[in-house]
Amino acid sequence: MASIEAAMLTITLSPSSVPKRRNARLTVTCKVVFEEIERCVMQVCPNGTWFALEARCFGEDHPNNHSRDDELFFIQKRIFPLQDPSNITFIADVFEDALNEDPGADPPETPSFPPPPPGLDEIYVRLTLFNMFSNTVVAEVDTNVVTGVFR
Repeated sequence: MASIEAAMLTITLSPSSVPKRRNARLTVTCKVVFEEIERCVMQVCPNGTWFALEARCFGEDHPNNHSRDDELFFIQKRIFPLQDPSNITFIADVFEDALNEDPGADPPETPSFPPPPPGLDEIYVRLTLFNMFSNTVVAEVDTNVVTGVFR
């Protein structure tokens, strides 16, 4: 059965043309490894859509149970055999605040000094490989978690 290997997420922040906002570029890289029979089918029928790899961004709320995490946004989809499975890259450009998945504690009713710290955001991407012929999930992998305070 096909597998997803070497899944890695990086987040790069840069200035934005919009005042008081920064851009965030998410870059996800991975490799998809197909078994011989899967490669053979795609070679015999190269115009078919046999597999699809989807990337979705999540905010980690439960380190030991990712099934309860919040999906932040869909990134992109890659189709096979149209893509080179040995070098897959997904890129998403968003405003930094789209990654603010943990705003922190509620502010106190009376102002205090120092103010409560913002919450730490934990971001990862889930890669899901679908067999389009059988309509099944073949493999699913989460990237590394990138931690930061994204505002």
